Amino acid sequence: MNPTDFLGRTIRPGDMIVYPARRGSGMWMNKLSVQQVTDEYVRGYNSFGRPVKITNPKNVVVVPPVKPASM
Repeated sequence: MNPTDFLGRTIRPGDMIVYPARRGSGMWMNKLSVQQVTDEYVRGYNSFGRPVKITNPKNVVVVPPVKPASM
């Protein structure tokens, strides 16, 4: 069984997710391209190409793909 995000959507390899990050008192959201999903964690690469392992998938949100605008 694959884990679900904050909104209850299933997290799958190939999805783009956002997750909260914090350093000191600063907080922000990071993007992650999902590569591997297990019951215990979600693993992938952030927007800087660094490997990331998320152990609490209830803090993430799957970003639905954006359809290109027609011209």
